[in-house]
Amino acid sequence: MSRAPDSFLIEVRGEPAFLCHSDQRVLIAMERGGASVIPVGCRRGGCGACRVRVIEGEYAVGKMSIRYVTQDEASRGLVLACCLQPASDLVLELAPSPRCAFQPGRA
Repeated sequence: MSRAPDSFLIEVRGEPAFLCHSDQRVLIAMERGGASVIPVGCRRGGCGACRVRVIEGEYAVGKMSIRYVTQDEASRGLVLACCLQPASDLVLELAPSPRCAFQPGRA
């Protein structure tokens, strides 16, 4: 029997928190939960609109464009929320990319 995914609390500093399952990407959980705290772009790791910094917590990330998150930035907790999966509760802060030419919307 398969185990249900864990649920974690995601807090973006200064904004209401929302829940995300361990098998979900943070941006998708935010949209499904009706929150609109992180800018939304391509939803595939290619535009940099949803760039955030992980302040606290454990996580995994999928493939991200190095144009918007370099290896050095990733080592300092910068990630794209559309590629971010929690492994614990997370505290995030928005970290807009200076290289992002995309004009993001909000979920």
